[in-house]
Amino acid sequence: MPPKKRTSDADSNGSSKKRKQQKDSSMKFNSVEKAEKDNSILILDDGDAETTPETENESSISFKIEAPMLCGELLFCGATNWDLVGRKALPKGMKNVGGPNLWSPHRIHALKGIKIRTVVSGCTAAHCIAVTNEGKVYVWGRNEKGQLGLGNTDRQDTPQLVEAFEGKNIVSAACGRKHTLFLTENGKVYGCGDNKMGQLGLGNQSEQVLLPTQIRYKGPPVR
Repeated sequence: MPPKKRTSDADSNGSSKKRKQQKDSSMKFNSVEKAEKDNSILILDDGDAETTPETENESSISFKIEAPMLCGELLFCGATNWDLVGRKALPKGMKNVGGPNLWSPHRIHALKGIKIRTVVSGCTAAHCIAVTNEGKVYVWGRNEKGQLGLGNTDRQDTPQLVEAFEGKNIVSAACGRKHTLFLTENGKVYGCGDNKMGQLGLGNQSEQVLLPTQIRYKGPPVR
């Protein structure tokens, strides 16, 4: 009969230590799992878990977004008349309302003396947004879907103030091809323009939205 294999003290101690580690790991997992169910767990970067009391819902926290600190005078160059883009001369019956193309930076009289902190357009857009250091919004360009937020679909060849934002501080904006989004300092988003595919996020597919309309959703404010 072969002799029984002897277990050294070192092996015995190693097995006991291993069983203790497994038990501690199991207890730790159970406590983490319970904390997750209670929604009161904070996972740290090193993988440890620390339980914390429940805090106020993030969506109800009040804060203000800081607008860009730099502002200055706005200069333009390039094409000024949509009907003249890509042509040597205007088609018959078209009026040269915008004037000649600008080959060097120029000032626009409508924005003279107004400090601008943000300018927005897009590679597929034919309209522009300028936000002043006071949070006011000026818009111009194509407007066939009401993307300028002026309450109409008239093309604007000079900057126009968006009166719908009276009393609001706009800090940023984004231009789609025919729709526009505006962000307030409180993290609220407003949209206007083309909404045939629901791109404004208003919960419908109305053909067009002529005035900036707040996008309502369940979640934290946009930053």
